[in-house]
Amino acid sequence: MQFHHRGLDSFCLDASAITIGSFDGVHQGHQFIFDRLTTYAKAHSIPSVVITFFPHPIIVLRDIKEPYYLTLPDERASILFQLGIDYVVTIPFTHQLSNSTPFEFMDRVNQHIHIQHIFIGEDFALGKDRKGSPEALKEIGKILGYDLEIISFKEGEQNRVSSSRIRNYLKEGKVENANALLGRPYTIPVQILSDLKTVNRSGEIITLEMKCDPMQLLPAPGLYNAVLEAEPGIQVPFFVKPKINDRQSLLIGLFPAKTGSFPFDKIFTRLSFYSRFQKIPAGILGLEKDYPIITEIIATIHGE
Repeated sequence: MQFHHRGLDSFCLDASAITIGSFDGVHQGHQFIFDRLTTYAKAHSIPSVVITFFPHPIIVLRDIKEPYYLTLPDERASILFQLGIDYVVTIPFTHQLSNSTPFEFMDRVNQHIHIQHIFIGEDFALGKDRKGSPEALKEIGKILGYDLEIISFKEGEQNRVSSSRIRNYLKEGKVENANALLGRPYTIPVQILSDLKTVNRSGEIITLEMKCDPMQLLPAPGLYNAVLEAEPGIQVPFFVKPKINDRQSLLIGLFPAKTGSFPFDKIFTRLSFYSRFQKIPAGILGLEKDYPIITEIIATIHGE
């Protein structure tokens, strides 16, 4: 069974294989580590565990206020479970935790889940002043009784997959590039604000207003081809225009009603971005202005 634990206090295992990191985005570089982790855990008949943090350490240490996250804890855990991870432990990150020594942190984790093997990336750093290097953790392992394996990156420095590169692509509206590094469409949890019974309509297009967490990173303003999801098997093609007002992230969805009846009785919770339409002028956020262009795009997609 798979479980997401918010902290270590109520979590105990007799043995485990683990990795530790922020893993924002759970991108293809991260997935290389998870593949090695799950393979080892299955071969040794022990649980695989991902130790991660929320808030992101950078958010706390640099006091970041603007949207930053690629994945919030529940979304991140969901992706990790799909990759075969048995347990996800999200530890609250605080200034107090940042002042822990690498040994203090590893000893605390080990007391709860009895680490047998750890997998980390070659640029890993942990603890106060980032003194918990791979070499330091290997020495700590001699005391605590675990083995450590360093995963080398598959690509050269210039082409390395990273969460920062993905954030930059999204800020530029290049969701196809971001998706290539993620290994899947960029997906965010959303809440529909519109009353579906009185949804706004214009011709053959209906519009829905959505919101996401204010710290969730949105792609640059523009028009995007996306899919709105309610539950497994329920997906609706959507055209989405991100916008930000007073640090509250807002999404305006535009659904071409002619493609089928909108399932108004479903509760939609996730939105996946696929591609950006370049013919929408940058900076235009007025929906009414864009209806002619949107209608033209829809007609083109459907070969009309």
